[in-house]
Amino acid sequence: MAENSQFFMTDIARVKVMKAGVPQRSIHGPLIFILYLNFPVTQHCFKRLLEDGVKLKASIPGKKGVLRLLQEAINKAEFWFSSWRCKTMMEVLSVVLFNCGRPL
Repeated sequence: MAENSQFFMTDIARVKVMKAGVPQRSIHGPLIFILYLNFPVTQHCFKRLLEDGVKLKASIPGKKGVLRLLQEAINKAEFWFSSWRCKTMMEVLSVVLFNCGRPL
C-alpha cells in the first residue's frame, strides 16, 4: 500500500500519495474497516466491539494472571493500531473481576 496513489478533486486535479488512512468513497473502505475491527488480541483474551470502543475480556484462574493478560492485549492492540497509523485513546475505565460468576 505504500506505493498506492489516490486521485481526488480539488480546485485543480492532482495526484496525492496517501501515507495513512482510507480515502473517502474508496472501494477499499469496507475491507479496511473490517481489518480495523478485527485487530488481534492475545490467546486467552476476547473482545467485544461497541459503538464507541472495545471491551476486552480474559478468562483464566488468578487475579494477577488476568490483569497481565488484559495489559498484554491492550499493548498489542495499541501497537497494531499505531503500525497502521490509527490514532486511538487506549484508556482503561474500569476492571471488573468475577469469581464463579460473581464480582470480587
